[in-house]
Amino acid sequence: MTAAEIQKAKSLSDQVYEYLRAQILCGNMKPGTRIVESVLARQLKISRSPIREAVQLLKKDGLLQQENGRILVFRPSADDFQELYELRLAVEPIAVELATGRIQAHELEQIAGLLISADQCLQRGEIDKVIELNSLFHEQLIRFSRNGRFQRMMTEIASLVRYYRTFVFKVYKRNIETNQEHWAIYRAVKEGDAALARKRMESHIKNDLHFILMRSGERGGVKE
Repeated sequence: MTAAEIQKAKSLSDQVYEYLRAQILCGNMKPGTRIVESVLARQLKISRSPIREAVQLLKKDGLLQQENGRILVFRPSADDFQELYELRLAVEPIAVELATGRIQAHELEQIAGLLISADQCLQRGEIDKVIELNSLFHEQLIRFSRNGRFQRMMTEIASLVRYYRTFVFKVYKRNIETNQEHWAIYRAVKEGDAALARKRMESHIKNDLHFILMRSGERGGVKE
């Protein structure tokens, strides 16, 4: 195999990874959907090798799981939500507290721009775009904390956090409240009130978790 062929194979597996990841995150591939390599190979008109590599990456991200020899789109339980949100509670409130003292004026404008766009997309019913913008809101605040360890930790679970956020918006419909809480966090950061920013981020994450657990109980479990 030549170097060019190796590079091509790597590029193809990356493309398959991005395609499957996007399908999962936007909800086109529902929780519990079975991933069959041979079927995907026929659909995409490629060999199974890049699909297999992409599947391994998605398993590492936590978006796919192996169950009784089958590969399935991850179906989070209430306990899964609890664990992930406990991790977020340990990191994001502190990160936004740090960001409040370290963020630059042009970065504040970036955050405001994200929130304005999210409001506009919500009014137009563009929920996939709202999810993307709200994810960027959280990711940018972590970046503006200037704490590399926080950034690396959250980058490792970024795909899973976005996947869970899809449930918040698409399944449990906590849309307007989420945007309002994001604006409240932004205002605290803009005013330089680090303690308030931390408190509001903590309340926001707890509200998400409480809402998910409450609604999942009504539905008989966390499911699509």
